[in-house]
Amino acid sequence: MEHTDPTRESYEALPYERLVHRFTHPERIARTARLRGFEPAPVSTARVLELGCASGDNLVGIAYGLPEASFVGVDLSVRQIEAGQRRVADLGLENVVLRAGDLRDVDEAWGTFDYVLVHGVLSWVPEPVRLRLFEVCRERLSPEGVAFVSYNALPGWRFRRLVRDVSLAGAAGGREPRERVRLARERLALVAENVFDAASPWGRYLAARQKELENESDGEFMHEFLEEQNEAFALRDVVGWAAAAGLEYLADAQEPYVTEEPPPQVRRALEALPDEIAREELLDVLRERTLRQSLFVHAGGPARHRVDAVCGAGPRAELEITHLSRGILQSTRPRASALARLQATEGSRVTSLEHRNVTLDPLAEKVLVLLDGSRTVEEVAAACGWPVAMVEAVIEGLFGKALLEG
Repeated sequence: MEHTDPTRESYEALPYERLVHRFTHPERIARTARLRGFEPAPVSTARVLELGCASGDNLVGIAYGLPEASFVGVDLSVRQIEAGQRRVADLGLENVVLRAGDLRDVDEAWGTFDYVLVHGVLSWVPEPVRLRLFEVCRERLSPEGVAFVSYNALPGWRFRRLVRDVSLAGAAGGREPRERVRLARERLALVAENVFDAASPWGRYLAARQKELENESDGEFMHEFLEEQNEAFALRDVVGWAAAAGLEYLADAQEPYVTEEPPPQVRRALEALPDEIAREELLDVLRERTLRQSLFVHAGGPARHRVDAVCGAGPRAELEITHLSRGILQSTRPRASALARLQATEGSRVTSLEHRNVTLDPLAEKVLVLLDGSRTVEEVAAACGWPVAMVEAVIEGLFGKALLEG
């Protein structure tokens, strides 16, 4: 089964830049599930499937830190999969397999998985693929499995839809993706800079978004605003599609980390609503939410205590994926993660051991690629032509960004 040629061509011509998505990490998903009374499969030995994995950067970032777990990624773009396969080979990772193909063709031959990740897909595919996506999640999930599905959320995304409409109008005459992005940027700048009432909510919003988008890559701009298919959904509709496929809504992946005690009047309004979904949708409006990252499990599974997170006991502490000892800094031959070192040879954006995107400054980038465990700090300083104290300060900064290994 295939997508339309324009969809394939746009992703081949303008792939997403290398990014990892912190809330897709199975450890984060597992902790959220436990807070909602569901006991998922152990993360350290889990089988993980990512549908729409692009070049696999997110999956590789997770796999690097979980050597006993196994990972499979599938994406429509042959170009991106081939790039990801080269990275897997360069790192010598034996627990990652990346395959080019259509997610609708993922069947029983692939086996079952404890975590299924679907980030940045649901809003960008037509309805038949959308519905099949939930069927694949249900079919491929183990009994203790959890599926992560992200999507543009209503009503908050309606503001971004205004930017999309302006961009699409500007790009209408473009013949290929890069030209369309150029034309769209020009139109957006024209409109944002010449709105008759710049002080109006519309004028302020357009100006702010246009400035933000100046820093986004052409690939991010293309896929967020210019794809033929890009829809936003209410939580109730997504939960309904999942239920039709045999899945039950559990929680949202961000939920335990952003929940705050609501004011008394909001609490009373929430408590008066008939169900959890209605409460969540009211909170979506109050939080101006534009993206949801929802978790699903098999319907009719083991009974569990459903904690109502929207009326929880206030903010919860940030949960870290890994804990790094400062003893690492005592090593006579410091070593940065092999993944980050490889990425630093290709650009300034690297993946931390906490599954974060980190942008290196030129000094940190130069030092990082030398930290392969074979050099002393003095040797690194000599190679850079810098004072030892300066290199020590850079290494301290790299440790703070979770880029050093023990």
